[in-house]
Amino acid sequence: GKALDWASETLQTQRTFVLIAAKTYGSALRYADEELLGNKGFVLACVLKHAYALEFAGKFRKDTDVVWAALAENPLLLEYAHDDFKKDKKTVETLVKQDACALLFASDECKQNLGLVRDAVKKHGIATKFMHRTLSNNRRIFEIAVQTYPEAVQFASKKLRADVDFVLTLIGISKSGKLLQHTLGD
Repeated sequence: GKALDWASETLQTQRTFVLIAAKTYGSALRYADEELLGNKGFVLACVLKHAYALEFAGKFRKDTDVVWAALAENPLLLEYAHDDFKKDKKTVETLVKQDACALLFASDECKQNLGLVRDAVKKHGIATKFMHRTLSNNRRIFEIAVQTYPEAVQFASKKLRADVDFVLTLIGISKSGKLLQHTLGD
């Protein structure tokens, strides 16, 4: 990708050359000629070759076709999509069902949505790390989370971690001693 930065301006305007570079390094799109960067077909082709090219897709980070080409390959590329995608509940819901960590790049509103967070936590309990702190007192979220990630309890509120009945319930669900070390840490 960086080699394209060192390439001549003539090569940076050559569609085929940039596509070859983008196939290997998505970041190559960063060095493409402005005219190429303004062409949706070209940018989409780069993203289809290497999904990480979305980071350098400019105005096409708002384009549904370009963004979903990247997200289909890697839900975590939500990080580089326009904020409209991060705010869209259906989009985030689809992505967290594939990779719970996609919640990290969702809007605060989505991170506060109980149903969305529950979907993410069902996929993997690590999603508790990325949910909005207003949900840190929700017992049910942590009961689900510790099934796949006993360490999730560390993201529960102090109040929940101090509740003996709650901690015992989680220990029973998770069957893990790791959970205990995260409740005793305070």
